Amino acid sequence: MSVISDFSIADFRKRARTVAKKIRGYKDPDWMLVAIIAALIVLGLMTTYTTTVFTAGTRDDIPANAFINQVRAAGIGLGIMMLLGLTDYGLLRYAAVPLAILAVMALGVVMVTGTFVAGARRAFNNGSLTPSEMVKLVMIIYAATWLASRRGQVSSIVFGLLPYSMIVGLVAGLVYLQPDFSTALVIVLTTGVMFLLAGASWKQVILGVIVAAAVFYAVVALRGGHTADRWSAFVAGLGNYDKMHSHLQRAMEAFGNGGLFGRGLGFGEVKFKLPAVDTDSVIPALAEELGWLGVVGILVMFGLLAWRCMRLIRATPTRFGQLLVIGVMFWFVMQMAINLLGNLHLLPLPGVPVPFLSRGGSSLVAVLSACGILISVSRGSVMDFENERADSDNETNVSTTTNRATRLGVWRRNSRSRASRSERAQVFDASPKFSAGQPNIIGRDVRRSLRQREVSFANEQRTGVARVVRGKR
Repeated sequence: MSVISDFSIADFRKRARTVAKKIRGYKDPDWMLVAIIAALIVLGLMTTYTTTVFTAGTRDDIPANAFINQVRAAGIGLGIMMLLGLTDYGLLRYAAVPLAILAVMALGVVMVTGTFVAGARRAFNNGSLTPSEMVKLVMIIYAATWLASRRGQVSSIVFGLLPYSMIVGLVAGLVYLQPDFSTALVIVLTTGVMFLLAGASWKQVILGVIVAAAVFYAVVALRGGHTADRWSAFVAGLGNYDKMHSHLQRAMEAFGNGGLFGRGLGFGEVKFKLPAVDTDSVIPALAEELGWLGVVGILVMFGLLAWRCMRLIRATPTRFGQLLVIGVMFWFVMQMAINLLGNLHLLPLPGVPVPFLSRGGSSLVAVLSACGILISVSRGSVMDFENERADSDNETNVSTTTNRATRLGVWRRNSRSRASRSERAQVFDASPKFSAGQPNIIGRDVRRSLRQREVSFANEQRTGVARVVRGKR
């Protein structure tokens, strides 16, 4: 009898947990994504160990406790990742504006009272806290919130591209004035990709490319400075190894010494004379110790991370969640690609770290926080469904009123259109979007049908994340 009772209680508890999970709307996280993130964390700690512990006694730029600090940062980042992973990501929509304000304030303060790191005033507390790394994640959250709440306005230059560019330009400009051109470029490219996939038109793309080219020319050719020097060194070294930057010469030497299988973990020699071996040059250091097969394995791991993100985008039913995953995915992949191509002398030498692999507490905490958001999106959201429903209703009300009044050519004080029944029926029948063999209807039926068919037509013609990434539903 007790066995039957225990079985009934256990079965009841199991069913209760299942029902409660369905009611909450959450599900289990993407465990393959979690496994990939865990593997990258382990690889990153291994990379920090081999580039700091063996070289700390021979290099003045790498402290002896660098690896311990990285382990401490990994612990903090894992705690934040678990917290964000268990939190409904819909709450981030309410925190987007406060986080953006704090980010702008932090960038302003660090420009005045910050510590110089690698020639830029970018850090607090003697270089242990770099706000610009967390600003990347904050801008992804804010951009996703902004784009998700302005569905119909994204394709407009006045109401979409212009205000969005001003917001992104303000943050990127503050980062550039540190000066930190590489981080500012990552912010612009990441938010630009998010805007493109959110529904940008070709006019906006062309205009954005022209403006970006003009700004790049002004920064590199007219203003000069460190960015211009890097570009000049890149151009000079394209056809002449002797004129190549010494940093790149050491990187090429590391790639060549590694061969196919490498010299063995910890047995690299070029890392003792390779600049920024624990940050910007971790890929050449790993290429010497793990070989080209090791580099290919690292690229495969990042490719698997991008693959799981793409599957997550397709499985996420909300626009805000899709944009969050797109921003984080392009942030990771873009920084990895820029760093690798720069060390191979296919791009000007960058100043951006490799996610997970480069040493830096602020960078690792920001990356793991972003991973927590990915895990939260994979678990689903209840709050974001409510936000999406409210945004959709607001957009429908505004777009329906505006389109109807514009088409009829008359307005009332409360911004609603006014026309006679016969005129509304004639306009409705003459519209190429809605005629399609529909019978003549007048009065309230006209208004009701107009709204329903306009919403249906807008959904069919909508571009952006749902069409470009997930495919037309």
